[in-house]
Amino acid sequence: MFKEGPPIPIDRGGGKLEGIRALEEAGFPVPKSRYLYYPDLGRPNILGAAFRDLPKPLIVRGSHENDMHGYIDVLPTVRDVTTEEDLASAIRLIKETASSKELQMHAADWGQSFTPEVHVLLQEQSKSNIAGSMLRHPHVMDRVDMQYIDRKEYRESDWKPVHTLARYTDDQGLWQTHEDWGITRDQISDAMKIYREVEASGIIDPDWVYQMEIGLNPFLIYQLRPFKRREPAKRFPIPQSYKTTDPIITSNLVFGITPEEGLALNFVSMDSVSLYHGYELPDPNPYGLILAGRMYESLPARVQYRNLKAYATTGHEHDYLEHGEYRLLKRADIAMVNYHAFNLGESRRSYHQPENFKPFERARIWSNGDDASILPE
Repeated sequence: MFKEGPPIPIDRGGGKLEGIRALEEAGFPVPKSRYLYYPDLGRPNILGAAFRDLPKPLIVRGSHENDMHGYIDVLPTVRDVTTEEDLASAIRLIKETASSKELQMHAADWGQSFTPEVHVLLQEQSKSNIAGSMLRHPHVMDRVDMQYIDRKEYRESDWKPVHTLARYTDDQGLWQTHEDWGITRDQISDAMKIYREVEASGIIDPDWVYQMEIGLNPFLIYQLRPFKRREPAKRFPIPQSYKTTDPIITSNLVFGITPEEGLALNFVSMDSVSLYHGYELPDPNPYGLILAGRMYESLPARVQYRNLKAYATTGHEHDYLEHGEYRLLKRADIAMVNYHAFNLGESRRSYHQPENFKPFERARIWSNGDDASILPE
């Protein structure tokens, strides 16, 4: 059904646009799309023809050569576009954002060159409320996670529903945390199969694992982007002394591998609100960030991560691929998800305050790709 294709030409039309175009050309299920390159954005006849070609409503997405690695959730995505005036307004917003001072700072912070040249992916808006992401673990490489939720219910509900986690491993097969949203095991199995076929298609870099954003009812691929390089987990032991009185942070959902002797860092701790409203992270020395909680939405583009080496969050394994956490997990060399903090004087680990983590201002982190811990030096 699917055919092999050439690698995604990111520098031609950006990651979002060229990723979807490559998937479509290889026969994978994607939304009906029209591909608008930067010169097209000033040509009303091309914009009008693309608008008329697609069923309404439309979704309009900015695409840039930086968005495979750095421009994560920084270019606007405009939903529910139904008129040509709406389309013109969405394109204007995308172009203004791409040329902004904030994006210039963001590109520099990620070590990327800056250009205001931006492209637009124009798509039929998917009818699937059930959406999520898939990812092969970069170190435990027989494991693929899929997280999904009813996004309409999530947006409209005061009580936020919990994502479903489905996981496939070679030795245990497929399991899921709970059966919700009307998605069957056959649908999950089919999605896992398509993910593996994308990996084998030749359009992505085989040295990396990729996050794939999806809709499930019907199944459509929305985006494909590299997460971390593949590297098998190591076998060296991780310190686990939480049964003593020593403060310790541990996790068994980790990304990145340290030397066997660990990595000594200065750590800062704060909550997501402080980060969102402009708390400046350390500069210029390497540091680790312990979040007192988790990220609920993506940070503004103006936030600079600088020399972030390690990141720890209480974010759960069933929603770590959501937009708030993903950019930080992508950026940090070592990342710990759903951490447990012991011997900090509180019994409910999810409600630690930033000041509780003072013992870790100078600490050492170990990660073998499967487990990780942080201990004060």
